[in-house]
Amino acid sequence: MDGPLEGGSPGRPPHELFLFLHQASEQIAAEYLRIRSRANEDPGTAGDEGEENWRELLTSWLPKQYEIVTKGRILNTLGVLSPQVDVLVLKPSYPSALLGKKTYLAGGVAAAFECKATLRARDFKQLFQNAVTIRHLLHHRGGTPYRDLHTPLVYGLLAHSHDWKNPGSDPIGNITHHIASSDVAMITQPFEMPDVICIADVATWTARKHLHLDLGPKHYAEKGAPMTVYVRHMPQAGVSAETPLHTPVGVLVADLFTRLAREDPALRSIAQYFRAAGVAGKGEGRVRKWAVSILSDAVRMRILNEENPFSNDPWDEWSRIFPF
Repeated sequence: MDGPLEGGSPGRPPHELFLFLHQASEQIAAEYLRIRSRANEDPGTAGDEGEENWRELLTSWLPKQYEIVTKGRILNTLGVLSPQVDVLVLKPSYPSALLGKKTYLAGGVAAAFECKATLRARDFKQLFQNAVTIRHLLHHRGGTPYRDLHTPLVYGLLAHSHDWKNPGSDPIGNITHHIASSDVAMITQPFEMPDVICIADVATWTARKHLHLDLGPKHYAEKGAPMTVYVRHMPQAGVSAETPLHTPVGVLVADLFTRLAREDPALRSIAQYFRAAGVAGKGEGRVRKWAVSILSDAVRMRILNEENPFSNDPWDEWSRIFPF
């Protein structure tokens, strides 16, 4: 495919995919204004309506075989339940007989999200605590770089807006700070990290993980050492920062397709299309370095003993960068 098409080119209209995603963002923004006007009267209903907004958005963008449900707990194979989760994406293989239950089998849950109409500082502690709890409910597979650094369930937070709106405040700076400080305080293994944090009227942060290549003694990490970063996405170079076409919701959709496609190869062609079209834009973030010892023995030994253990196929579990 050609390179990013976000801003179009002289004489060419913008790529329709960005227009469609912009429309979805406008709908989320309009719903936030409506929900907020009644939130003080009935915060419970406001929360339920916010979750329904995200359920509808995911239903309209993900393939129809993925059922999207609200409010449930995830049940692992030992019978242990997770905290309640606001929105869950169920795999196409999920048993129809169990769709009406509010206890969802972990093996059938593709993604789970906390939802907030207005994100506040106190919400980060719950997000990261729940991320760690839910990750440890799942069987940690190991054996490849991808499996060492991830669980099969995508987990994150979806918010309409935020609480940093006073004159002179810095929403992006505050959110970035809370993500980084929560990560250092509570995340002890890369696989525990939340995958995506989308605040629809500000930005989307996605967890990116990669394994270091040995570039010689002057470099700063061992060969194979994991490095992680929460990438804040922004428009591609050469596109105005004020353009309405690059949206946090678009980044969310593109990132979710890529993560789901890791476990469901049928989604890979559309995931690659989103990324090739430039929906995710570019990104930046602060790297956290890990010791190579956190990797499983089999992975660590192969990395240390083979000259080039990594695959050039971005979907291979021995790829070096996730998501590509």
